[in-house]
Amino acid sequence: MTALDHLIIPEFEKKEFLRTPQNKLCPTIDATRLMVEILWWLSEASGEFWESTYASKMILDGKYALVLRYKREKDGKYHPACALSFDEDQFWNIQIWQLQWSRDKHIAFRFHSSYNSVAYYLQLLEETFLKKWIYVSVEDFPEWLEGASYSSNAHQSYHILRTALEWLNKKYGLEKKS
Repeated sequence: MTALDHLIIPEFEKKEFLRTPQNKLCPTIDATRLMVEILWWLSEASGEFWESTYASKMILDGKYALVLRYKREKDGKYHPACALSFDEDQFWNIQIWQLQWSRDKHIAFRFHSSYNSVAYYLQLLEETFLKKWIYVSVEDFPEWLEGASYSSNAHQSYHILRTALEWLNKKYGLEKKS
């Protein structure tokens, strides 16, 4: 068995995931054009992702990854918009190593301003792991490159993810097994 054997993928169209951009002229994404790419089957997630034509737009770390992809209207292809990567230890604790947003200028602003990927991943983690009494943790400071940028909202979003996971672990009475 692996961490993703009982993966629960939330519906993309839930209102708590959709955002209204501050700029009213910014077109919002169509949530029916989203998919989750699950990387872990053949090799570690980073190895599988490296074979992708979009690997230069994001860097992955970890054995498993869940990549939100958005299908652009212009080219009809799915582009990575956000990735969550993690590992599991021998006690089934889940360690999130990375929450990485795309730097692909063709989708980044439109996707990030109109979709709450942190809320989406939180629900996925709660349904898949926490409700099944599997502890999920996040590093205090991320290992991903975007964390060094003060101009992005990545650090704030990462903090929201970490704080919410700490609260959810307490809600379910979970502690890290060792």
